[in-house]
Amino acid sequence: MNLERLLIILRHILLWAGTILSLAGILLTGFALLTLFLQPGQVPAMQADAFACESGENCRPVSFAVNTPRPDTPTPPPTATPSPTATPSPTSTPTPLPPTATPTSLPSSTPSPTASPTRVPPTATMAAVALPTISLVAEESYTSTQQVHPHAPALAAADAAVCPTESTAVFDIIPIEGAPFNHPDYLTGDLNLTRRGYQAVSVPLNLIEFNGDTDPDAPQLAGIFQPRRLPVLQSAWQVNEWLWDAAQCGSVHGCAGGLLADWDSTMVGVATVPGEKLTIPTRGAEIYPGGFRAMVLYADDRQIVLGYTRRDTVAVGYAVHILGVCVDANLLGVYRAQNNADGWRSSGGLPALHNNQPFGTAQSDEIKIAIRDNGSFMDPRSGKDWWRGY
Repeated sequence: MNLERLLIILRHILLWAGTILSLAGILLTGFALLTLFLQPGQVPAMQADAFACESGENCRPVSFAVNTPRPDTPTPPPTATPSPTATPSPTSTPTPLPPTATPTSLPSSTPSPTASPTRVPPTATMAAVALPTISLVAEESYTSTQQVHPHAPALAAADAAVCPTESTAVFDIIPIEGAPFNHPDYLTGDLNLTRRGYQAVSVPLNLIEFNGDTDPDAPQLAGIFQPRRLPVLQSAWQVNEWLWDAAQCGSVHGCAGGLLADWDSTMVGVATVPGEKLTIPTRGAEIYPGGFRAMVLYADDRQIVLGYTRRDTVAVGYAVHILGVCVDANLLGVYRAQNNADGWRSSGGLPALHNNQPFGTAQSDEIKIAIRDNGSFMDPRSGKDWWRGY
């Protein structure tokens, strides 16, 4: 009996000893592996890069952006737009049409809004604002061009005058009608005129009386100034075409072509007082309930593009480009909040303005003005169309 108890006790002791030895083996193996990977003088690659960057070696900026996938078009990274590689002759010569031969067609009816325009108060950081759900329709084609020439270089950018960085102004956002613009806003010359380019031309610096039909409710450029006035015309410019041939441009976002030829001038520089307030070209037609007359299609530090419909394109209705301006800091913040980090539309809405509502100030003693009708650049010197009464 005593022998049996002794054997049982011995067996339990052996089982416990085996367990302890197994645990000790596992611990020794883990310690050996840890010692192998963390020997003195060795730093993981990511840490080494970080240390090198702190010391000023091999540093490069890293940016992060969260892009919302677009159902219809992939979001390509912004790429440089090369100049056209060939210079074929134009297949046909466009026939100039009189300014605003076809009055801008507005939607046949404007449904009552499901919500009031979204008012965005002045804040340090603007965020995208939720808007009423709207139905989308097929997107319009972009302004077509036929001429193909090497890119005519734009003149030097505006001087480096400092624009105000603070504002107390409040701006409203209205929903766009139809499909959003399907390119990064700053990459295409359809919106960003500095990317399209322009060149000075020698033409008479006065209003011209053209023949042809007249839209009695075309935007009036005298409304840019308060009080309204016909400013001194100081310079004239010809804008480049914008080509959409991806094979020729090397980019689906297009590239600049040669100078337009439909009119002698497609942009004018007019005298301003540095710092004077600027308002939108006036028009009678309302694009959204509440007295809204124009929608901001594009804005950056030195230019703004105003569309006179709720369509997110310059190919429908009137559009006015104004360069050499200090866009109101809050308006610029509200506009940028409707786009993601790569310049794609992200909210379904854009800022809208009333007649006589300031959008910014003159940066220097001249601003440049270009006006478009259904995508085509017109001659801004036409008195009967854009400067009625002067």
